[in-house]
Amino acid sequence: MKRQITLALFAFVCLLCAGKSGGVWISSTDEGYYKLKLCLDSKSVRTPDGTETCYGYLQMENDFVADYWIVTAAELLRANTFRVKYYSLRYGLPGQDETADVTFNPSDGSVSFGEAYKFTAGMAAKYVEVLENNVNLLSSPVNGTPVAMALRGMMFALDGMEGGWYRLRLAGGKVGYVADGKADAVAECAVPAEAFDLNGNIMDADKMGNTTVSFAKAGGVVSMFMEYSRVFDEAKGQVRWQYTTKYSGRVEGNALVFDRKVRYGVGNFELENATPDQMEAIEPVIVYYSPTLYDFIIDGKPLHGEERM
Repeated sequence: MKRQITLALFAFVCLLCAGKSGGVWISSTDEGYYKLKLCLDSKSVRTPDGTETCYGYLQMENDFVADYWIVTAAELLRANTFRVKYYSLRYGLPGQDETADVTFNPSDGSVSFGEAYKFTAGMAAKYVEVLENNVNLLSSPVNGTPVAMALRGMMFALDGMEGGWYRLRLAGGKVGYVADGKADAVAECAVPAEAFDLNGNIMDADKMGNTTVSFAKAGGVVSMFMEYSRVFDEAKGQVRWQYTTKYSGRVEGNALVFDRKVRYGVGNFELENATPDQMEAIEPVIVYYSPTLYDFIIDGKPLHGEERM
């Protein structure tokens, strides 16, 4: 399936000129989606199926092929050029390796994989999305001390790869590292317009009721509607059914930050038309949009489940 991702072009100074041999580049057009992830100084990149590590891979998705070329070996031929071995994850057979030259061009920041695939400096991934909950960001790879904790769906500015770890730029000029496998590089930090058409259901922990979730956007104001199928009335000691809460907020990067809410039946207005000034102020409720899953992350879980693509 061809992925539809808007690629923003950025001014980029190639990190590889400083001697690094790793990074992530993403190219997405109507003709296809291509992602190159490399860390040629160590066999430390997780394969897409998570079964082993490698030196990186080239992902291809277009009208003719959907495959990963897994890099199993890397040899430095000369400055900025590596000879790599790779196999097809989908179509390859054991021991059926091919070879290609990977060349970094310090003059324009581009990188090429063989003769057919070239990624410009503007295609370098600029952000990293955290894929798990309560992930420690470390001061250095492997044995560094925790400098911050990240939740699933959070995004940080990417500053290259070192030994299979993403180097992140944090607030206040700090640097943090997160392991490949717990995070993934993405092209942009935003919530696409089509995401507001997503809706779904959250099942209660006891599976006795669920909450229907939907979103809307009007100008700079975003809304989230949560329609509960069951709620326990502590005062009466019984279950009450079906009420809706509207949340109001704004977009910040890939996050929806809701700082106002109102429940159905409060105020002399239709809930759908309630404006922020008619709502009560609340501690911010944050919902992240995941470009990796094409889904919203609510309370650490994808709205449509783990397998949604």
